[in-house]
Amino acid sequence: PANVAVNPETRAEYGVWKRVSAVLGPAAFPVSGTSDLEELMLSVLPIDAQRQDIPTELESLLHVIDYILNDAERKEFFERTLPWMRQTVVDCPTVHFPPGSAIPLLRQNESSIVRVTAEQAAALMCCAFFSLFPFRHRFASRQTQPSAEMQRYAGMLPNFNFGFLFGVGGVSNRHKIRCLIEYFMIRAAEAARPVGESAPTFVVEVTRHVAAALPNFRECTLPISKSVTVQDNGAIEDCTGWLEADFANKLLGGGVIGRGCVQEEIRFAINPEMFIARLVCEQLLPNEVVYMTGTRQYSLYKGYADSFTFAGRCPPPTRTPVPVATSSPKPRAMVDVAIVAMDATNYNQWNLKPEHQFFPQWVARDVGKAAIAFSGSPLSAHPSVSNGPVVTGNWGCGAFGGDLELKFLQQLCAASAAGRPMI
Repeated sequence: PANVAVNPETRAEYGVWKRVSAVLGPAAFPVSGTSDLEELMLSVLPIDAQRQDIPTELESLLHVIDYILNDAERKEFFERTLPWMRQTVVDCPTVHFPPGSAIPLLRQNESSIVRVTAEQAAALMCCAFFSLFPFRHRFASRQTQPSAEMQRYAGMLPNFNFGFLFGVGGVSNRHKIRCLIEYFMIRAAEAARPVGESAPTFVVEVTRHVAAALPNFRECTLPISKSVTVQDNGAIEDCTGWLEADFANKLLGGGVIGRGCVQEEIRFAINPEMFIARLVCEQLLPNEVVYMTGTRQYSLYKGYADSFTFAGRCPPPTRTPVPVATSSPKPRAMVDVAIVAMDATNYNQWNLKPEHQFFPQWVARDVGKAAIAFSGSPLSAHPSVSNGPVVTGNWGCGAFGGDLELKFLQQLCAASAAGRPMI
């Protein structure tokens, strides 16, 4: 469990991987429509897929392909995108994650960083599409884990396979799937184009930042910043080049692989490389945040929550990429996007009520969380993680029951302590 992606030949699951490779090999199982796709996806699941902890309903995925994609998009999906996805999965142990490579978990109480290439991120996303990650299903529980060590992680890591999402009904959930399909279509198209030798390899960076303790604002003598810009329109993701807030769940991504469709889930849907943070990050503690840098927006959208819909392909990034130091002769860079996952307290959960947020201990908790988020991390290669404006909004004010004015003041205090403008 310390490593989430290793060479399958070094693991007991090698026999399972050989079966997966045999089923997904592009020539092994031709797919020309949704009935074929359903058969393929059920064939690749573990033999015990009838157990409740592995979802096998694909109704929403099939609906998106049959009724939301247009004829040209459907043709592209079956003729180019899906074959590329299948080959990408098959290539994982030899091309994307060769022997000796691994992706570590970002564990609680440890400041650490993971970098993957955009191609590796796409490979992991393809594996999630086919629900290939053991024990990362929606209904996986401590009782279904094969060892005591895995049981420890059962409640600390969110589900990652897409199987449950593919069976969840509702317009907004289907349009989250549509956004994911757009990501795969773009990645497949770009993989087919020749790349010049001087072109950089793009990377995605996930940084877990742990503070020794929550900041003590009772002893802070810094003045409140006047560098505040308030806008009544636009979206956080419109402000690329600065540090953008993700109104996170302590399990990153919240309900993105399920029925959730508010700020964090929408951001994961339109910037799917953020899912890598969901794959590797244990549940956040009060003194922890996660920075996700180099993720690209692939989809446009309209609406929010139940009204959320896919609104087309997002144009490619135009900002100059951020260089990343490397010992490789080929240069590396990141898309100029920096996002911080900061989880507010949920005052509509457990025994908490909205009025509790005005108690000193809870005021301190959330202003401290924001201060940690805005303080930055020396581990990240992206300059906006630690410098420049922070772009935020009504953090924790929706389903979590936060008070608008209080949350504004908490974030203003945090930005003032960090010496950063706030938008």
